[in-house]
Amino acid sequence: MKAFLTNLSPRGAQIACEEGVPDHGATVVVEVRFSRRGPLARLPGRVRWSKGKDAGRASVGVVFEEPSADARRLVDQAIEEFRRRADLIS
Repeated sequence: MKAFLTNLSPRGAQIACEEGVPDHGATVVVEVRFSRRGPLARLPGRVRWSKGKDAGRASVGVVFEEPSADARRLVDQAIEEFRRRADLIS
């Protein structure tokens, strides 16, 4: 399923998707690149909530469960970069 991160923390993510919304409690693997040429982060997790499932555009909350050290590092680096950019515009 193709989706987009709309919120990210070290513990989980909010994801926007248009179809194929997993059910509450489903085990998922979020695969994300934080830049076009960057490494792929594979983040195993569990769906904690979803909304808008019948409206064609949905949001899903995923809590990460035991991501690898490399994946955690990529998430931390992405969050730090977002914060750095936010500081530049505020």
